[in-house]
Amino acid sequence: MVQIYQDFIPVGNGNRPGYAMTPEYVTVHNTANTSKGADAKSHAAYVKSPTTEVSWHFTVDDHEIFQHLPLNENGWHAGDGHGNGNRKSIGIEICENADGNFQQAVKHAQWLIQKLLKEHHIPLANVVTHQYWSGKACPRQLLATWNEFKKGIESAEDPETVITYVVKSGDTLTSIAKAHGVTVQDLQNWNDISDPNKIQIGQVL
Repeated sequence: MVQIYQDFIPVGNGNRPGYAMTPEYVTVHNTANTSKGADAKSHAAYVKSPTTEVSWHFTVDDHEIFQHLPLNENGWHAGDGHGNGNRKSIGIEICENADGNFQQAVKHAQWLIQKLLKEHHIPLANVVTHQYWSGKACPRQLLATWNEFKKGIESAEDPETVITYVVKSGDTLTSIAKAHGVTVQDLQNWNDISDPNKIQIGQVL
């Protein structure tokens, strides 16, 4: 099972610009951080820091996925200023932490990309590298096998998935339900009230 945590960068942070976005591309990155513990949760904490200047939509590791921005807002991840990389693409970082399984993280990323392509009607041809936008050698672990990576998106298996929203100050059940297209009753039925800091957005998908 893959857990997806929606743990958004606070509104008002400089790396959450808030420009409206209709995604037309998916841009793939590697974190380039091989330190032990540099997993998706660690990067979620990093992008929420008020001093962090960059941002992207998802970080993926070998056991879970964190979402940092809503998909109707842009991030600063592609190195092309206000070009299509930043303003029209969903940014995905794949972890390289030494204590993780990189190949499993890649599989999770391929499944996530497959899901996003279907939901946003984005063609596979528009899944691109960070290098495509700015020339940076990223995703460094996948550039040599990029065609194989893209083929794996089409054949990615759908794991059991739970989506969980991390509650922020000022959130209400009504606002969370509205943002995710569900009812307050749905949230009440799905959730374990023993953890009021997290809201399960759906049953196993």
